[in-house]
Amino acid sequence: MRLFPYPRIAVNVLLLFCSIYLPLDLKALVGTTSFTVAEGNLTGDVTTYFVASAPLSSDSVYAGSVASYDNTNARLIFDVETNSSGDIFYPFAGDSAFVPNVQIPVLNVSVSSGILDTNTSVVWLDEGGSVGFDSNKPGFNASFPPEVILYDADYNVSAEVTATIDGTGKLTGLSVVSRGEGYTSTPKVKLVAGSHFVKITDNDSPYKGRVFLIEDNNRTRLDIDLSRRANNESSNISTYFPAGTQIEVIPATTLGSLFGVDYNSDIYPPNWTSGLPSASDWIYLWDTQFGGYVAYFFMNSTRTSRGYSRGWYSKNSTRSGLKNHIAIYPDEAFLIAKRTSGAVSFEFEGEIETDDKKLLLPQSGNQILAKNPYGADMMLAELIPSTMIAPKDGNSSLFRAGTSHENGDLVTFLAGSGWEQFWYDHNHGNTAVTSMHEIATRRPLESDNNATTMNANDFYIGGGAVTSIQSCDATGDTNASDKTYSIISTTNSIADLNGFTITFSDLQGYLLSEDGTQEINASTSLPTNPGSIVDSNLNGSFEVIASSAGEVVVSAQRDIRFDSNLGTPTWKIGKVGTGYDTNAVFYCLGGSTGLDANGTISTSGSITVDSNGSSYSAAPQAIVSGGGWRLSDGATRDNEVLGATTGIILQRNSASGVKAYIESLNPFE
Repeated sequence: MRLFPYPRIAVNVLLLFCSIYLPLDLKALVGTTSFTVAEGNLTGDVTTYFVASAPLSSDSVYAGSVASYDNTNARLIFDVETNSSGDIFYPFAGDSAFVPNVQIPVLNVSVSSGILDTNTSVVWLDEGGSVGFDSNKPGFNASFPPEVILYDADYNVSAEVTATIDGTGKLTGLSVVSRGEGYTSTPKVKLVAGSHFVKITDNDSPYKGRVFLIEDNNRTRLDIDLSRRANNESSNISTYFPAGTQIEVIPATTLGSLFGVDYNSDIYPPNWTSGLPSASDWIYLWDTQFGGYVAYFFMNSTRTSRGYSRGWYSKNSTRSGLKNHIAIYPDEAFLIAKRTSGAVSFEFEGEIETDDKKLLLPQSGNQILAKNPYGADMMLAELIPSTMIAPKDGNSSLFRAGTSHENGDLVTFLAGSGWEQFWYDHNHGNTAVTSMHEIATRRPLESDNNATTMNANDFYIGGGAVTSIQSCDATGDTNASDKTYSIISTTNSIADLNGFTITFSDLQGYLLSEDGTQEINASTSLPTNPGSIVDSNLNGSFEVIASSAGEVVVSAQRDIRFDSNLGTPTWKIGKVGTGYDTNAVFYCLGGSTGLDANGTISTSGSITVDSNGSSYSAAPQAIVSGGGWRLSDGATRDNEVLGATTGIILQRNSASGVKAYIESLNPFE
């Protein structure tokens, strides 16, 4: 499959987050993305391609939990609520409101003297053409119409309107239930209908952040499209949505909602060219059935007299009808093809996702255009971490290494006006990593010659047993009057661990009173000997504020008479990974650009610093890579950075690779 079908290509990416804000409910970051696509030239056969991605809507039309499920029909079922008066409230207003290709008109209201007019308008997009509502295509249920929302207006008392549906499913008008008061501007009208996603928001779900398209609904159920699941994923809806799973229903970004459905509306930027496909600009979207990119164009009034409504059509099949409803998934990228003169600017608004994300790997022999999953600069080693890399002919659900870029899977970044291809070298090793090295770092100490430069003492991986716990002050003096700190003895000979974060686990002992003078019963808080055996509040992570060989001081008061024979009391700073068979590499973030510290890690966790970096005023983040990432020319590129808005291509060159999702490292954590 050729990704770009034209011989002369200019590719541009210039996405900038020009604003970020938090909605009032503080549920998510919302940002506005602005970019410009340079002009093309039909006469000169020059097309400018721009890699972009659709934002995820920050609006929610429903938030709640799944009551039950129906695996046979891929169906989610929700409870209704009843108030004290016996009134029943349904989670969804309209039957079949979320059918993706349901026909939706443009709705308008007007205001006079501060109240809503009773005259409202319903505009179908043919406007003079022979095609309007088609009774052979999906419409609404007259008994249970979709919800109508008035928004984006100032008022004292909100008006209320409902939709009127005829027997064929056509929305014929808006019924004004109440006219409101004090309107100083005209509200816009939104119909809660059309393409919607179910988004998993449950913190305990391994699929948190995943979205699924809704195929149909009634007032208490949602039918879910599972066609985009990976080959190795379950076909049971209960796998993703067990009873109790927290979800949101959000509007899906569609071709029509992102780029407009009415050529005369102000959603269209200047210089976007509509009309016949041979003379218009195009949008390429990924088609899962076709297995490639399909071009769409906007048909204006040129063909309404021949039975075409204004809107988006497939370049390859205009007779298949309007495609305004085509959903654009948030983990996909698309191509804007500017084929005509005049640069065009776009502005998209949506949610900035900070939850853990997964990348879709296509089947062998296929490729997919994707976006940076987090909208933040991240390293290649974070995008595809070592635990997601398999040997040349290894796990078919992982990114496979190769002996060259020709037989390994590829990830391609856009670099300026060209693309750079990366592959992982099978011969380097570290292709069977099951857990990654975690390097602990600290801010360079003031006692160093250069307090902003990292050195070997500022990195550490270690662990062992805890042997005793005593009360002390901040310096570690056990005889001081201040007993609000704890000095913990460990199997460790390193004298200087100040500033590192240390983690304790399975510390147990006999519960002490608040002043630490006597043992007590956990149920009665009365003195007893011995006291109740409990887990200590010192289990967890703390900054080391003082240390000497075999001892560390933390800012937490001792709450037990420690017994080393209870459980397996341990400490650790950082972590040695598993599955490494050769040296890994690490790169630090947070210093001067281009001067970040880096080095290598042995299979046992020994650290060698190759570059000290500079300008560190806080402990940097250390990114670990297996060490085998290569550019297509064989150059080592483990520290390659993926820009916040860079498009990527994931290409499966290896044999028998299956469609699968792989986990990335979250740069926000």
